[in-house]
Amino acid sequence: MQKGLRAFTHVFLVMLVVGALVVINTKRVAMAATIGGDASTAANCPPDVQCEVDLAALKDGGCNWSTAKRPSDLPVYGITEHTTEGSLAEALAEAQDTSKCISWNYLIDQTGKVYVSVPKDSLAYDVGNWWVNTHYVQVEHVGRAEDCSTLTPAEYAASIKLDHWLIRQFRIQPSSATIAGHDSYPAVNDAGMASRHWDPGICWPWATYLAAVGAPIVPTAAPNAPVVTIKAKDSHQSVQDCPGVGFSGCVAAAQDTTNFLALHTAPSAASPLLADPYLHPDGSSGSTAMQDWGDKAPTGHAYVVLARKAGWTEIQYGGTNAWFQDTGKFTVPTTALVVRPKANQAVPIYGRPMPEYDAPGWQSIPYDHQQQVALTKYMMQPGQRYVVASVPQPRTDYAEGCNLADCSGPGDMTVVIGNEKYYEISWSHHYAFVKAADVAVTPAR
Repeated sequence: MQKGLRAFTHVFLVMLVVGALVVINTKRVAMAATIGGDASTAANCPPDVQCEVDLAALKDGGCNWSTAKRPSDLPVYGITEHTTEGSLAEALAEAQDTSKCISWNYLIDQTGKVYVSVPKDSLAYDVGNWWVNTHYVQVEHVGRAEDCSTLTPAEYAASIKLDHWLIRQFRIQPSSATIAGHDSYPAVNDAGMASRHWDPGICWPWATYLAAVGAPIVPTAAPNAPVVTIKAKDSHQSVQDCPGVGFSGCVAAAQDTTNFLALHTAPSAASPLLADPYLHPDGSSGSTAMQDWGDKAPTGHAYVVLARKAGWTEIQYGGTNAWFQDTGKFTVPTTALVVRPKANQAVPIYGRPMPEYDAPGWQSIPYDHQQQVALTKYMMQPGQRYVVASVPQPRTDYAEGCNLADCSGPGDMTVVIGNEKYYEISWSHHYAFVKAADVAVTPAR
């Protein structure tokens, strides 16, 4: 009898816990519905994936996400792919931690299950570049960029299905600039550049992944064309895992399969690796650390060819010239538009496109978030050319997020629309932006 009583009590307690969890999740969904975001499973999930809504926490002060009504208030241009660097449980807990002010729209577990953390029409805080947060859907994958064995076939399959569905939902034009990694975008100012994230990592299978979502990297020009796109599918290069400050504390990498081509300062494997000025402010050379993105030309990015010499190719990269070993296996010739400085003077590089300061709406935002600044360690010099990743959008905008959880604060979700136009270019390891007024655009030749 006591054994039966204990069993009944155990079942009853389980029912209470499950009931409480249902109530919590129901409250989260209801909360989103009352402030404008549609958090239903049907509205946020493709029918062919296992999906669950588990909304990130909201808190006054602008954490962890902002409700919006994309695409009616803000166009969606693409999707960014991330890795969590921790477990599923850690990621779900992090989404409830309002002291961190980070979130994502989707979280994909290693089993292929998808969790909705922020409704797809709303703004997740995952990139550290506010323009990307407002115009891209953020997808996290449980796993580690340092070790691709932590990313499973089921995870990739669910990710591809999710991307296909989002591409249709938002009419995204799939390309390597619209289906991109966290590491593809810079910070919006100098202060954030050295700490840029580099996930989803050096072995994310970009060539295969892009082909699966409708953006295959294929030749579009004759051999020896003036532009090449990197397609380092299953290339093998020397890399180390160096998580410490200044790329210290190095250990052997968990894998040597890479999705980039290493960049040198001269056409020789003995020459120094290229150094990004934000990562190596002391002038030291680049390194084989997987975290050192400054000397890596990633798959999907396109560059202007400057010279070819005995198994080496020289490209324009990040304001300077760089060389990579070219066996002919890991690049494809590409037809492209390129930009160059319009006048005989250097052109500033920006981390985001911003409306001009006299555009209507700025006065409605009582915060000093909108100042546009250049990335001062970068400049496009006269005579240099860079590949256009996307033509100017029909508008340039800035969206203020919600500083109150119910989005009722002064200026909350004000959208400023301006006339200033920018080109997105394949600048270095990152895409970046130049003002259209500063450059001339021509076909590569």
